Amino acid sequence: MTAPEKVNTFGSVALVGVYGFMLAVAVAFDLLSDRSHGAILLSTIPISVLAILCLLIGPWLSGRFRRVAWRGWAAGSIINLAIVLWFSGLGAEQAKVSELVFTYAVLIGSLPGSLVMPFGLSWLEPLLRDHLTLRLLAAWTLCVMGGLATWSCLRWISRRRGHG
Repeated sequence: MTAPEKVNTFGSVALVGVYGFMLAVAVAFDLLSDRSHGAILLSTIPISVLAILCLLIGPWLSGRFRRVAWRGWAAGSIINLAIVLWFSGLGAEQAKVSELVFTYAVLIGSLPGSLVMPFGLSWLEPLLRDHLTLRLLAAWTLCVMGGLATWSCLRWISRRRGHG
């Protein structure tokens, strides 16, 4: 009987700490400048870059490190959603800007599976109409589903190549 694998909480905490650091720098920059919350919104881009690194590298890692990468990608996706939903509630003009930046951020955070998002959104457009929050949630959901497909494909390839 083998011993259960140790849970790597340090890696998960470290990734969340890096995300927190990115947000703290953005908040500090916002407070020191014009307080338009633009730096906070733009922090979704580096958060997405770290999330895509977790998504693309994670399936090739061993068990506990793979789970850390999985949690890192999930945390990055959820943090991006929380930022954009908060930002879109600040007003109509800022909501339009947040939709554009968020679209790029979620596309980056789930590549290449997220490339299905434009097709999915055009198919859902008659249902979503001009409701911004529903469009943001639909874009996020499509990209997360694309990210899950990417993870599954990479995991399958890594198993076929003997990486666990």
